[in-house]
Amino acid sequence: MNKDWPGGHAYGYVRRGFVTGVYERDATLLPCVLYGLCSVPGRALMVHVLLENGASYARVPIHALSHTPHVTTWRPLSDCQLWDCFAYEFEVHRYSYLRDRRVQVLPLKAWATYIGTVDWQENGYSDEPVQHKQAHLVALDSGQFGAYPNNLLRWEDLSFTDWRQPVRLARNTRTWHAERREIMHDDDCPCPECQEPMDPPAWPSHYLIDANGQQWLRCGPQCDMEPREDGGVRCRCHE
Repeated sequence: MNKDWPGGHAYGYVRRGFVTGVYERDATLLPCVLYGLCSVPGRALMVHVLLENGASYARVPIHALSHTPHVTTWRPLSDCQLWDCFAYEFEVHRYSYLRDRRVQVLPLKAWATYIGTVDWQENGYSDEPVQHKQAHLVALDSGQFGAYPNNLLRWEDLSFTDWRQPVRLARNTRTWHAERREIMHDDDCPCPECQEPMDPPAWPSHYLIDANGQQWLRCGPQCDMEPREDGGVRCRCHE
């Protein structure tokens, strides 16, 4: 539920209304030290802060904080964090390569600087490849903090990245296991024959049962599978 702020702590500002109970009605900024992160499933990422008067104030929402007293645009919470937290259990890590890296938040068309990464665990969302999301904690140039998943960010490394390169990415939908035989589907097969359009009714025998009773999926309609000495099967497309 609680972790240290990336790097231990950072200095910033909190809107006074969020520590006095009037919330948005008082936007005066108070200096503070950001020292902890808190994750509660179904809620926004929250921050523990220490005020100049010595008071420690827990669970300040991320959009009520800034890293500068000169905030050019106060964005709503939905602009600072797209997804609520997935679980109580989470890890915070600051990747060395990304430290202080410049990054663009695509939906906001805004630039920011990397601070650290939050990654949740021990929950159904994070265990499912399609649903898993990290939250990269960044300092927006406009003054606030934000937490965004990979697909909303575009990173800059002047010695490596070239944004003119075409981007044709797809979300991960699979898991990999070193001790499990993977069943290759027709979309994964490099054979030209397997990439041809397939008419399911004309391909009735796309499954093969080996001597051990294991069901195997052929790579494609033209694939030739034969028994192996160990009782399994092999596809001649991959020899």
